[in-house]
Amino acid sequence: MIRTRLTFWNAVVLTLVLTAFGSGLYGTERIIRYAAIDADLRARIDPMRQMWRDVSTHHLPQAPPKFQLPVDVTEDDKFAKHIAIERKISHPMLLSLSGKDLVDPSSHPWDLEGLQRAVKGRESLDTILIDGVRARVLSAPILHRLAIVAVAQVATPLDAVDEDLAFLGRGLLLMMPVAIVVTSFTGAWLTHRAMQPVRDIARAAEKIESTNLAGRLPIEGSDEFAELSRTFNGMLDRLDGSFRKLASAFEAQRRFTADASHELKTPLTVIKARVGVALHGDLTLEKAKSHFAAIDVASDRMTAIVRDLLLLARSDDGKLTLRLGRVSVVDCALAAIESVRETSERVIDIQIPSRLTIWGDEELLRRALVNLVGNACRHTAPDEKILVSGRKEGHQVLIRVQDFGEGIPPDHLPFVFDRLYRVDSSRNRDSGGSGLGLAIVKSIVEAHQGAVAIESQVDRYTAVTLTLPRVAADLGDSRKRSRTGDHVAESTNGFAGPR
Repeated sequence: MIRTRLTFWNAVVLTLVLTAFGSGLYGTERIIRYAAIDADLRARIDPMRQMWRDVSTHHLPQAPPKFQLPVDVTEDDKFAKHIAIERKISHPMLLSLSGKDLVDPSSHPWDLEGLQRAVKGRESLDTILIDGVRARVLSAPILHRLAIVAVAQVATPLDAVDEDLAFLGRGLLLMMPVAIVVTSFTGAWLTHRAMQPVRDIARAAEKIESTNLAGRLPIEGSDEFAELSRTFNGMLDRLDGSFRKLASAFEAQRRFTADASHELKTPLTVIKARVGVALHGDLTLEKAKSHFAAIDVASDRMTAIVRDLLLLARSDDGKLTLRLGRVSVVDCALAAIESVRETSERVIDIQIPSRLTIWGDEELLRRALVNLVGNACRHTAPDEKILVSGRKEGHQVLIRVQDFGEGIPPDHLPFVFDRLYRVDSSRNRDSGGSGLGLAIVKSIVEAHQGAVAIESQVDRYTAVTLTLPRVAADLGDSRKRSRTGDHVAESTNGFAGPR
């Protein structure tokens, strides 16, 4: 596990760091203590050098008397002997160049090698044993009129320093394992706390399934784990969006297949029945023409249904191609009215400013208006008029198609833009509706980044409003129109302009 490995390597690194720190601390303390001892030894020799300077060689100053061991000290009394030796070496020794003690000729120098270096003019610091006691000895030449006349040796016992350094070393050796154990447990606990977000992320990831990508990883704080969670959540968002698009594509394909089979069933049945009757009956010329006419109508209906279904399928896939340009709203509305004129004699008022333009695909927008005007004609009494109006509103254009017919009950309004949805028996195939018209209108308007809305009251009116982007540009008018104010009025075979 990562936590175990992290704890182990933390302990290893900590052991190395503590070992280096302890060694450095012990070495530094030893250097400082020995440096202080050496400085003290030099300070003790300086008065002797000063005393021998500028004096007559016939009257050389004498060294102070040496400390003698007490006569009652025995070999068995080691502690007292040790104290006496320390007091003994604490007194300086003055040696001739031959090595004899000027005070006690029977005594021997403490440090022979140091004496030899001092005779040659070099100061010498050594750590030696004097009667079994570790001592630091300084051997220095004594000059008289720039000539070496004697050698001074001063010493100091190292027992106290050694005991202090030993105590420090034992303390470090005892504290290091304790520190390593304590810090290892502390490091393990901190590692556990630091790895907690990873465990939370793992538990949250286990709950996310391939069929449900709604779950997200927790994000706490702003550290690397939070950044990792945000990255994973972004990836999940992209995957979820891809899966949703894929599911939507499958649903669109399924709906297209269902819609196609549902809508094509009736004209195919008509064609099959007519062909069957023609093949198995006495076929006269008049009957043949009747069958062919019915088959032709059914084929036209099949063509229109297939065209509508293909448009909806392209819209579902986001592949509805728009040939964008400036479109005159009044020209588009007149073209739509001309398309339905052969099947309706309704009176249609057009109240649209002549210079009102929008930015869109003229063919698709005309098709949307054809569907709306056709629906209005089918559900309006012959003596009622239909109103097609348009106006600017900010950066948008509102086109409204309103009939004064039977209306739509309120509980049906939320579903009228669904495919194959029909309000009642009056809206059936026999009256010309396939249930795809308003769905096509919605797809076309949404492809233009617009919106469509419907409002209706039973037995009073139904109005569909298209909201589309506007282009502030004038279009040339090559057609002859009579104008009332800023509105175009055209009256052709049942179509009346504004009254």
